[in-house]
Amino acid sequence: MDFLNAIIYPSYWLTHQHPVPERWVAVLTVMFGLLVLTGLTAGLLSLRSSLMAPMRTLLKKKAVFGLVMGLLGYLLLFFSVQRIAFLSARIMYLFWGIAALVWLYSVLYYAFKILPKRMTERMEREQREKYLPKASR
Repeated sequence: MDFLNAIIYPSYWLTHQHPVPERWVAVLTVMFGLLVLTGLTAGLLSLRSSLMAPMRTLLKKKAVFGLVMGLLGYLLLFFSVQRIAFLSARIMYLFWGIAALVWLYSVLYYAFKILPKRMTERMEREQREKYLPKASR
């Protein structure tokens, strides 16, 4: 209950006197590493020419999200370990988390709302164009 009372006060979020515990450094290192690895993997997969354009766009969005948020997370972790006063405040992790959730929402919105529409439009267009004569050059 003390934790819930503490997060209400700005002094909790703006404090930078306590370093990040070692177990949290390990957990955050792994989490940010997974984000970077996911970003690199999605970026490499987006280079495949066999994928349709909407799927490549989704992979590029995932790649940029993973790389940017992972590297920014490593930067925040570096500031915390080095005890850089303002940049290691807890509020920076809160800002990072909010930005990550908003960005993740936009990627998931594209994946579940926009991508299926574009894929069906593309398949319908291919079905229609299959019976049309090819344009001569």
